[in-house]
Amino acid sequence: MQIAANLRSSQTLKTPSPLPAYRFNIFRRLSNFAREASGVYRSNSIIGRVREIVLDWERYWRFFMRSRTHRYSLAVIILFTLGGAAFSRALPFAYGWIQGSCAPWDGPAVAITLTAEPAQCDRVKGPYISMGVWRGLPIHAGQTVKFGSGSDAGFASRCANEGDCQRAESGTIVFEKYEEGTGARGSYELHFKGGETVKGNFDVQWCKTRAICG
Repeated sequence: MQIAANLRSSQTLKTPSPLPAYRFNIFRRLSNFAREASGVYRSNSIIGRVREIVLDWERYWRFFMRSRTHRYSLAVIILFTLGGAAFSRALPFAYGWIQGSCAPWDGPAVAITLTAEPAQCDRVKGPYISMGVWRGLPIHAGQTVKFGSGSDAGFASRCANEGDCQRAESGTIVFEKYEEGTGARGSYELHFKGGETVKGNFDVQWCKTRAICG
């Protein structure tokens, strides 16, 4: 009788608060497994322990999901940052040429065209960068050309196609090597509206064309 009384008292213990459906399914399966393993419905201690395990798993899972969300957010920020940095450092304009050209007032100038793919001299397709210098001629090795507000030394544009171009607000062209009639090597940094920056290097050969100015 004492055993029966203990059993009745154990059954009158406060019932845990209801669990959500998905949690209850896990809890029910694990509790059934525990009961089958023990062979008897001895007490609520095993069931309580299983419930604690389920709650622990859910806490770990929620922490993992929060951590994963944070990692994803951080990864997105890093990708955007690296993507913007990669765009600002250099676009893949690894080809091109240099040639004589004309200034806006029909004076002599030097023009550089950089393309993303190999192109024939003075024939450009697809996106390209166009730069021109008409002050400080003749150009010499080691020369730096700056243009923008208050400087009319040259220009630069990035073009999606011929005739579809965006003019740079300012820029710098550095000639590390220059031989008229042969080619030039150097670097450039161009600043566009909206704060976008395009910069890179060039190593171009001279295009044998004749520019008639004036």
